[in-house]
Amino acid sequence: MAKQSIYRDFDLSFKKHPLSGDIATVYDDAAIKLAIKNLLRLSPYSKPFSPQIASPLYGFLFEPVDFVIATAIETRIKILLEDFEPRIRNIRVTVDPNPDENRYDVSLEFVVRKTNRADGLDLFLPVERLR
Repeated sequence: MAKQSIYRDFDLSFKKHPLSGDIATVYDDAAIKLAIKNLLRLSPYSKPFSPQIASPLYGFLFEPVDFVIATAIETRIKILLEDFEPRIRNIRVTVDPNPDENRYDVSLEFVVRKTNRADGLDLFLPVERLR
């Protein structure tokens, strides 16, 4: 019996599927990770009629890379994911400042609601304009 996928989304790189020629799709955990990355890159007021859905990272663009700002980023990312990503729960965010590289190292741990499977995501957030 084939495995039934729970979540499905199209790949935003717009690659073509090799057999069908349609836009490639991502499934389950990969779809959730892609949605999280998109939420973190969403600039303020870029989502029509929903200005409250935006990444908190743009507010920290010109702040120094230190532990105080890292703690603020942790809190804001956790609130963003709790409010706007309903497919995950038990979110744990760890942000480590890396001043030599002028970036923050972000580690996310979460549990997918429908499967109760733990997963994670590691990101590097450079202190520069994202788009």
